Amino acid sequence: MASNSDVELGELLSVASQEKVWDEHRSTVYNYELYLGDSDGYVLRMDTYEKSCGRNFCLRFKNLEDAQAYLNQDADEALLQKLFSQGVLERCSSDDDTKK
Repeated sequence: MASNSDVELGELLSVASQEKVWDEHRSTVYNYELYLGDSDGYVLRMDTYEKSCGRNFCLRFKNLEDAQAYLNQDADEALLQKLFSQGVLERCSSDDDTKK
């Protein structure tokens, strides 16, 4: 099976989605797109993602750089700038100095 980047999708004909609810906190969303392909065939593109509600996670890191690296995986720049603003970085630096 070809990957999405290898497939010429063609003209979009229709879009549909459905959600399968597993419990009060989790569900899976299925998105479908049907295309008229360039070579008289059809392309069905399918995407799925998991939704999770009402959960909290606490992750502990030895240093600030590890926390930033973790968030760099999928956080956008605006979130990173807000979370790790200059004031926060200065405060963390002064806290590290007092622990020595």
